[in-house]
Amino acid sequence: MQVFGYAQAWVDGGLLTEDALQRQAEAWERSADRHPEHDRHRTWRAFLATLVELPIARLEVLLALDLHEASRAPSFGHGIAHDLAMASRTTSPGART
Repeated sequence: MQVFGYAQAWVDGGLLTEDALQRQAEAWERSADRHPEHDRHRTWRAFLATLVELPIARLEVLLALDLHEASRAPSFGHGIAHDLAMASRTTSPGART
């Protein structure tokens, strides 16, 4: 996880699995791209593509991860928050649409 700069929140939030990390490590060995934020972004986009619903508790974890990423990888920016806003998949009991 350290090579790619993943914080534990990636695992805790369900974004990163051991299988995905292993595949990234194998691809890293073959790649000339040494920008780990690119791998984190691909992991984020793959996770986002699987979301059907996003409970508020998970949203809070993802927004905290967004702040973490923005502070350490300016090129990543607030990509997580942006993508969540664009996806409009946030759900909450009693939430208005």
